[in-house]
Amino acid sequence: METTTPSSTSVHTTAPILPEVPSQGVHIPNPEERRWWEEPPVERKFVNDIPAFIGKGDNSEVWPLYNRKAKEIHESAIEDWDKNMDVLLVFSALFSAVVTAFLVVSIALLSSNPSQQTVDALTVISAQLAALTAPGSAATPAYQAPDSFVPATSSVVINIFWALSLTVSLFTSVLAMLAKSWLHKYSTGLSSAPAEQARQRYWRYDCLVNWNVPAIVSALPIMLHVAVFIFLIGFMIFLWPSSSALTAIMAIVWVAGGLAYFLLALGPVIWIRCPYAS
Repeated sequence: METTTPSSTSVHTTAPILPEVPSQGVHIPNPEERRWWEEPPVERKFVNDIPAFIGKGDNSEVWPLYNRKAKEIHESAIEDWDKNMDVLLVFSALFSAVVTAFLVVSIALLSSNPSQQTVDALTVISAQLAALTAPGSAATPAYQAPDSFVPATSSVVINIFWALSLTVSLFTSVLAMLAKSWLHKYSTGLSSAPAEQARQRYWRYDCLVNWNVPAIVSALPIMLHVAVFIFLIGFMIFLWPSSSALTAIMAIVWVAGGLAYFLLALGPVIWIRCPYAS
């Protein structure tokens, strides 16, 4: 009797699927899995708002943010400097014209005056004719032209002060024009790529600071103030031979103005709330 054994059946077992355990830290997505162009735009106002995983590549969000902030801060300061240069150029042009008009008059004091020699000769001739008509009067000596002309010391000092004042004023104008071109260079020829534009802005502004362009711009008004002060000293010497009373009155006015200028400049240093900062 044949016995049949039941066919053995193979049993397939499958391992159970474990649930995913959430990570404890911040999940950093793989850049290849992200579709950047499908995400809604987010306006970043601070550098800390930008996620750390974005990095600092050429397409990073940090570069447009830096360019916007640099344009607000750097160009605001540069625009203020540029406006100050415009005011300095206008004042320097007017002041140089005034000094030039006075210098034209004072330059004549350094050379002999032919008209004065003519007047002196006619005075001698008139005295000689009067001696001829008056018997017994002493004879008047003949007129002799001076061998050399020596200008007065006051005339030399006046011309030194006024020529120096004009030179400082013109030199300030030249520096102001150069400074305007330096400041204009900061915002011209910038790249359209945000990363490259950020590098250019940083490099240009860093060069302006390292090469003391802000200090030069701040020194230009001081140079003009010195030029005005030198001119006023020469003007006081110019008025002294004409009228001592007029010179004394103008000296009082100038000393009062200089004292007021000193107090206005010193005010912000002593009082923090003083608005006279310059």
